[in-house]
Amino acid sequence: MKNSLKKILNLPKSDRILIVEAIWESIANEPDDVEWTEEVKKELNRRESLSTSGKMKSSSWKEVKKRILAKL
Repeated sequence: MKNSLKKILNLPKSDRILIVEAIWESIANEPDDVEWTEEVKKELNRRESLSTSGKMKSSSWKEVKKRILAKL
């Protein structure tokens, strides 16, 4: 594991971002078996309320990814 991690950390930033994306997608595609604390649930509900009411400014993943890649 340590050697693999060292190899990954030595990759160009753009490649490391792609790896992070792949890892995140693999996590997101798994069933949600996380036990959320009440504090986290409250925060998620607050953010959902802001989002559905239109009070939260958001960006699509395409827009976010474009901004990130522009900084590389």
